[in-house]
Amino acid sequence: MRALAVGTLALLATLNLVGCTSRKLEGPKGGPGAEAAREQRDHGVNDKATKDAAANTFAVVEPKQVEIAPGNETKATVRIDRGKKFNEAVTLTFQPDGDLTVTPDKAEIKSGSSSAEVTVHAASSAKIGPHHVEVIAVPSSGEKTSVPWPVHVTKK
Repeated sequence: MRALAVGTLALLATLNLVGCTSRKLEGPKGGPGAEAAREQRDHGVNDKATKDAAANTFAVVEPKQVEIAPGNETKATVRIDRGKKFNEAVTLTFQPDGDLTVTPDKAEIKSGSSSAEVTVHAASSAKIGPHHVEVIAVPSSGEKTSVPWPVHVTKK
């Protein structure tokens, strides 16, 4: 009986961990309500004005790791998660490290949309191993935000 209880607890713990990893990860909030969102998160401020302002934000959904061989390119999608009241366009710029390039180097996510497609290219001289691209998201008004985007250069 005891073994069954321990086994059941282990299964529940495993399911809980799997469930936690399936949610989307987001970077810091940007947009006109970013400061209110920080007040809400850091200080528990929950009055109506703060909640309304915090809904006027967005976050970059942390892009999944891209794997690419030297001299190759791959298409990828960068997404944002819009707050209930955030309807602005967001301009994305990319700061890749080393031997990576992203085209276009500037992409716009228009109002009403939530993603942009880009191409990541690894130079033929790119070193095998982990790299990253900083994704910088600038709304029409309010605060910008950014997230690192992992890129792994693999052997051909």
